[in-house]
Amino acid sequence: MYASNIARTRYSGLASGVDIDSLVQASLQTYYNKIDTATKQKTLTEWKKDAYREMNTKLTDFKYKYFSYSSPSTTLKSSESMNAKTVSLTENSNVKITATSSADIDSHKITDVTVATKATASSDKLYIESGTISGKTLAEVAEMFKAKGRTFAEADANGNYKVTLNVDNGTDITVVEKTFSADTTISSFLSEINNSGIDAKLSFNELSRRFELKTNETGANQKVSISGAMFGSGVVAEGTNASVTIDGEKHESASNTFAVGGLKFETLANGSDLNINATVKKDTDSVFNRIKAFVDDYNALVSDINSKVAERKSSSYLPLTDDEKADMKEADIEEWTKKAKQGMFYNDRTLSSLVSGMRSMFSQSDVAGTGKTLASIGIKTGSYETKGQIVLDEAKLKEALENDSESVAQMFAGKGGIAETFANRLDTAVDTIRDVTISGFTKSISSYTKKIDELYDVLEQKEDALYDRYATMESTIAKLQSQMNSLGF
Repeated sequence: MYASNIARTRYSGLASGVDIDSLVQASLQTYYNKIDTATKQKTLTEWKKDAYREMNTKLTDFKYKYFSYSSPSTTLKSSESMNAKTVSLTENSNVKITATSSADIDSHKITDVTVATKATASSDKLYIESGTISGKTLAEVAEMFKAKGRTFAEADANGNYKVTLNVDNGTDITVVEKTFSADTTISSFLSEINNSGIDAKLSFNELSRRFELKTNETGANQKVSISGAMFGSGVVAEGTNASVTIDGEKHESASNTFAVGGLKFETLANGSDLNINATVKKDTDSVFNRIKAFVDDYNALVSDINSKVAERKSSSYLPLTDDEKADMKEADIEEWTKKAKQGMFYNDRTLSSLVSGMRSMFSQSDVAGTGKTLASIGIKTGSYETKGQIVLDEAKLKEALENDSESVAQMFAGKGGIAETFANRLDTAVDTIRDVTISGFTKSISSYTKKIDELYDVLEQKEDALYDRYATMESTIAKLQSQMNSLGF
């Protein structure tokens, strides 16, 4: 019920003995009721808008989980995933191998593995007992080298240290020349070198006690050097390529991750005269699990939609006003609100049409040009009572994956397949709900807000008029009482 918050003088009816506030409230009850009704309808519409937004989120999440390239672990849209193959290795400490969908079903022998390395320039060893040198200055480090009869760098006549670094990545040569003051700390020195745009990183290895300049990339085309007596005699090593000998043929790459004939290799450790057998076969288990998860989630989605579309609303339960909540326990308010929110989707045509359309997709006579039905691979619609849910014959699906995995992949990931048609139907439903239903709710909420504001304005005007009238009455009665008292009555 409406309660005015506007500060104004109230009359208690002392002269007349009348409860003026109660009379005003009773006179305006019709307006209070109109405000309560409009407020409840606004709240109910807001609930509906939120409910449809949640439904749209649920439909969108389902679409992206199974029909989008952005979900590689679950999608049914990717031919790569639906034609998955796996590799078994007799040993795998030297190399990791995975198969793409284009890999042949075959066995291979791996005999030699070489890991790609970065080009590295290492300084003479700095003989310190322990700890970091990041806070020490160049002059201090130079003295530490000198104490062991080695040269870190020679200062020029001004006491500065000049350093030149060269990095050759096989295409471009980067040269960085820097001059540092004697009091520059090692941490500042390293930071400035590494932020100079050079395609390498200079660091101090606390385990080996050496400065190391390493290229960012691996491969035989990587070369690095440093001058200015910076590293003393030091050691310079060019980068090397990764290589794998497969069935007697050597394959090289500048990177430790590369592909050969549909197989992806990651070289882990050097090894020669190896005897690694790699067997490529269909990964029917991963494809089966992917399809089964889809069927389970699809049935759960359809069941949820059907239950909501069939759920009727009770006219006995409407949103509660603040005054109504004030006289109720919290548990009773929660239970009431739960019932008031039922039936939001009752007989919704968009959702009913979505379920009907999805169900019809499972009855196609020729899926994605394969000439096959989904029933032929163990996926069919259930009885009428299941209202759009599907039944999975697991044994039949596994058999289809083993004997004709290409057709199964085409049915889901191919042009006009389940992934494409499902995504289109979901998009249509989501767009309709957003552009028609939710948009309509937004307009209704705005209309209710305007109506409630107008009712408040009218109510306040009526309230003011009534209080003014009763104030005049009270004043008149008070004057009459005063006159009668003066006459001795």
